[in-house]
Amino acid sequence: MSIDLPEANLLSSYYLKKHFPQKKFAGNNQLKKNILTQENFKKNQIFILNPWNKLENIKFDLIINTRSMMEMDKNIISEYFTFIHKHIESDGFFLNINRYRKKSVGYPIHFFEYPYDNRWKVESSKSSWRQNWVHFLITRRNKTNSHHSDIKKELKKIKFKTIYFIIIEKNEEFKKYLKSILKKVIKIFHFQKKL
Repeated sequence: MSIDLPEANLLSSYYLKKHFPQKKFAGNNQLKKNILTQENFKKNQIFILNPWNKLENIKFDLIINTRSMMEMDKNIISEYFTFIHKHIESDGFFLNINRYRKKSVGYPIHFFEYPYDNRWKVESSKSSWRQNWVHFLITRRNKTNSHHSDIKKELKKIKFKTIYFIIIEKNEEFKKYLKSILKKVIKIFHFQKKL
């Protein structure tokens, strides 16, 4: 199942149908009232849906988000986590690959602020290979809130790593500010010299 915006879904549909012509597909136009029913789920193999589509009581063994939550605002991220918490199997996995920090929505979005509940056990957590600004986190769902959940502790570690990227960002902002001041000073100096 792929859940994305209609424009991306158009490309995904084309690519997947070219590579898996024998598979049965269900998209937004096959849904009644924007709902993926159990019946429709059982009849098809690949699903290309929009974020506003609803699912009946359907559960997944694995949910993946790569490099898109960092582009969403906090409310949308929260909606996705509500979806994940509702539709993940009781021992399912969630793979989350996103930037530590991103300001594409007008304010910083931090990985460590993602609203995981207390039912996740960390399976692997590390910086992505050759992209140290992106974090790779795979977690497994616990059946109940328990002492086996270590996600909050892991998010604190990720927060500590994020400080490095905040310092780099502030350093770059300070350099730009200094350059702009120096340009103004040089202009004033040249103007004074001409007089």
